[in-house]
Amino acid sequence: MIHHNSLKAHRSNRYSKRCKMIIDEICENGPGTCRELIERLGLRDMNQVRPRVTELVKSGALREIGEKRDNSTGKMVMVVGLPEGDWGKYKHHVEYSQQVFNFVQGMNEALRKLYTGSSD
Repeated sequence: MIHHNSLKAHRSNRYSKRCKMIIDEICENGPGTCRELIERLGLRDMNQVRPRVTELVKSGALREIGEKRDNSTGKMVMVVGLPEGDWGKYKHHVEYSQQVFNFVQGMNEALRKLYTGSSD
């Protein structure tokens, strides 16, 4: 189960867009190091992620779940994840939410066409 603080923080406007991207990435693909998160998010600079990860760990939205050796530096670095670490259940929730969102978008488009008489 995902810690309620993680979901609450994610849904609020308390965090920046970058923080929300990091939380989403961890929810969808599991824990990682800052460097792994940079690569998975398609970013270039460590400073785009590391300060946000520190902020999220301090707030309790993420937690340090271990450490591993960084392939680039050879140093031991922290691995961060969600407080409860149950990716499977949350990933299913995210996928279901996306399906509902897509359905609603489709219905809105169908209604728009119906009311405007558009056939495209």
